[in-house]
Amino acid sequence: MKDRNENRPGYKKTKSGWIPEDWGYQPAGKLFQIQLGKMLSQRSRNGINPKPYLANHNVRWGYFDLDEIREMDFSEKEIEKFVLKKGDLLVCEGGEAGRCAVWEEQIKPCLYQKALHRLRSKDEQISTSFAMYYLHRAVTSPIIVRFTGRTSISHLTREQFINFPIVLPPSREQNKIVKILYTWDRAIEGTRKLIDAKKRLKKALMQQLLTGKSRLPNNKTGNFIPTWQKAELREVFQRVQRASFSAIDAVLSITATIGFVHQRDKFSKVIAGKNLDRYTLLKKGEFAYNKGNSKAYPQGCVHLLEDYEKALVPNVYICFQPPNAEIDSRFYKYYFENGMLNHQLHRVINTGVRNDGLLNLNPHDFFKVKIHVPPAHEQRQISAILTEVDKEITILKKKLAALEKQKRGLMQKLLTGEVRVKV
Repeated sequence: MKDRNENRPGYKKTKSGWIPEDWGYQPAGKLFQIQLGKMLSQRSRNGINPKPYLANHNVRWGYFDLDEIREMDFSEKEIEKFVLKKGDLLVCEGGEAGRCAVWEEQIKPCLYQKALHRLRSKDEQISTSFAMYYLHRAVTSPIIVRFTGRTSISHLTREQFINFPIVLPPSREQNKIVKILYTWDRAIEGTRKLIDAKKRLKKALMQQLLTGKSRLPNNKTGNFIPTWQKAELREVFQRVQRASFSAIDAVLSITATIGFVHQRDKFSKVIAGKNLDRYTLLKKGEFAYNKGNSKAYPQGCVHLLEDYEKALVPNVYICFQPPNAEIDSRFYKYYFENGMLNHQLHRVINTGVRNDGLLNLNPHDFFKVKIHVPPAHEQRQISAILTEVDKEITILKKKLAALEKQKRGLMQKLLTGEVRVKV
């Protein structure tokens, strides 16, 4: 890929690419003290002096996920060595290598494990926040190819990191770049928090509405039906059995295959005309349930086909459909999503484990499981409420994606000097 600054007047070629002539660059090891954290072990988990520490999963791009903070044993000497200070840059060694964020002492004291590099400035010629943004761009750009010879890295070792080239704009320009990108970070963080709040609201609504704890009256009469009915699945739904269809039908109308348990809500193309006897034809508004012929517990893997008119579904799924308009598909989508079906299936699944560890859920037993059947009007009202929350979450996700795209564009321009900021 051609560097946008290549051969531009006022730019020079370096290991970091073409940069402005008044910018410098240095290996990370000259700019920072780089140190890996403490090795995790069973002994350290059961020690006598437990302290909170950051693991790889806590470090995200530009922020920390502190919902799950673990503890392990640290001696006084180790605390002195591994304690985090405000302004430290934490960088993932593996996983998504290079993912990083600047520590602001959100937890005090806090330490870190060996899966993370801690970068601490040796002097004031570089801002750790600037280095964070630079690494974010570098590990997803041609810089990583020039440095490692690969388009991605599985591990960023300390030896590699010490030699990793980082550009050095003048300090005032670094600070201005950081300030601009931080504005986008605040907008991204605010949008992410709104999404999380909407998800919590949806979860709370599902707990109340899908269990009958909070009831909705009939809009026409204003009356409540005293209790919800309970019925076997076979009394509420019909099993889909469409074993015969042609390859031409598949070519013309089949657009996707519902994913397996580890690919929930994902779709992939299917080669029509091959092994069609291994698939069932599912139509919009119908359901597919993974009956678990793998070592993985299915964990409520119920799919409602709503984004496609038709789909080919592997025979690992039990397919079923509502018999009439009195059964609202979207209500039961949320009902199954809330784990209501799997809760009832738990006993059946436990008794259906074969000697080889594979789950063997019999469709006959599946359709005997009992589910709640609210009145039709209440099904529609509940699904309308939850659908509206889903729409709001989708809008916020699109906004988040747009902000992240804008930020990537800014990083490309500002961190290469393609666009200079006034200081």
